[in-house]
Amino acid sequence: MRASFEKFGGVLFRALAQLIFSDKPLAGVLVLFAIALISPWCAVGAVVGAVCGNAAHLLLKTYAQSAWRAGAAGFNCAVIGILWGGFPAAGEPNISLLAAALLGCILLEAVAARALGRARLPVLVLPATLTALSLSLALAGPSSWLWIETNAVFGELGVALAIVLVIVALALDSPRHALPVVVISGAAALLAKASMSTGVLASASLWAFTVAPAVLAMQMLCFGPTVRSALAGAVAAAVGSTLLMLWSTSGAMGWAPPLLLPYVLGVWVAIALGRISATTMWLNGALWKTLYLLWPRPAGQRTVAVLAGDISALNRQPGTLPIQALPPSHDHAMANVSAWETCDRTRRALAELQPTRGHFLLAELERRGMVCHIVTSTQDTCFERAGSINVSHLHGIADRTVCSGCKRTDHWPPGRLWRVYTLRCAACGALLNPVLLHGEMGVEAVRAKKQIEKADVVLVIEPDGRSGEFLGLIQTVRAHGSRVVVIKDRRTSFCPAPGDMIITGAVETVLSTMSRVLLISRSFRQKRGQDLPKVMGSVPS
Repeated sequence: MRASFEKFGGVLFRALAQLIFSDKPLAGVLVLFAIALISPWCAVGAVVGAVCGNAAHLLLKTYAQSAWRAGAAGFNCAVIGILWGGFPAAGEPNISLLAAALLGCILLEAVAARALGRARLPVLVLPATLTALSLSLALAGPSSWLWIETNAVFGELGVALAIVLVIVALALDSPRHALPVVVISGAAALLAKASMSTGVLASASLWAFTVAPAVLAMQMLCFGPTVRSALAGAVAAAVGSTLLMLWSTSGAMGWAPPLLLPYVLGVWVAIALGRISATTMWLNGALWKTLYLLWPRPAGQRTVAVLAGDISALNRQPGTLPIQALPPSHDHAMANVSAWETCDRTRRALAELQPTRGHFLLAELERRGMVCHIVTSTQDTCFERAGSINVSHLHGIADRTVCSGCKRTDHWPPGRLWRVYTLRCAACGALLNPVLLHGEMGVEAVRAKKQIEKADVVLVIEPDGRSGEFLGLIQTVRAHGSRVVVIKDRRTSFCPAPGDMIITGAVETVLSTMSRVLLISRSFRQKRGQDLPKVMGSVPS
């Protein structure tokens, strides 16, 4: 029983800490003291609301257990309790109103959490805000405000101490989280003191309930204390402030205050814009710098190579051949039946792979005359099946064999002859090996090097720092003074050089955007009768 009480108590204070986007019980204690410095009854209401919200959503299973333990289920009802605190402070307890408001908030939050979860948007304080506005309109009418505002019990000193406690609570997570609150609170105090009016610019609705929580929300919920979070917070604050201004100038402020609704909508807009900027390439500055390098110029042709590592980003192929599963090395390990059987299974799996959009995009660029050659270390034929003609395979093709003596390549032996015979080269009599095991003994690597040495600009797609041939080709390109542009969708072991340009994004999306722009430039120059640059594609995986 004691353990359960301590567990529920920890969740209670975490729910109060969620008012400042924290999940630390100590932060919740500091927030509760800060509320008490403004109004002790508001602190009582916050505790009652948090307890009711935690208990109700535990029974309704609105949130996952991890989210419930972090206090996500209690802070909306805590906001309702804070609003109710004005009634007992004025000598009107109005318990029935508190019960009705908590019930409405709990039901609305249960619906909103599921609906917004599908859209991957945070609930924030939307249920509490809508509940407060709805009850005020229903019980007090559009021209009156139901909830009673409370005056600070300890005056300006109590407000200042409350702000200090909130800043300390934020600093428990990170001092950088507290910095925006310090700056915004200071700006609000200075502006309110300097302003000779009571307009929106000097109101708590703008600074305390819109700008500060919007900036803090983008740091704590999405991006952490980074430059990107600061920009996202600025967007959220700007959107929320604009909505508040529109609410005020339209006359709706006399109808009902918006409470925290502008802040909620501002955060949602910022999150949506962040997702759009992360999924579209048109806002990627590095991409446009690369397109500037590739843009056709009358001064002369520019040869471009596309060098892609980890081709699984393009064709989603399964893992590489499990060499460690083959028998130990001995005199005829390459001709061993088990090795041939393993290679045959892998060869059949690779033959079932289908070309993806990335393959077709490169094939289209080649068909339009903008790709002269493709070099790939994948051992399937996805590029050929997508329509590419000039393709070199850095490590050979899976359905080929290679002679260990003369390095001659041939087609895969029919009928599983390796089960009966020791396969040997018809030209020199040396053992035949599956290309999957040993590649083509560097024959195609030499050809790939000759092709890529001609490049002026190299687009490195999904670099693989574990491939020696891949790194060797990049070093060759850099040694010739070519510009290197790295296009990557995920973290790899490849370390770009200081002079390399980096484009972060989905490979197929980047290729699609680049192909559109380059094909538009090609059509434009064809109309003017000007020559096109040659674009080479070298695509090792």
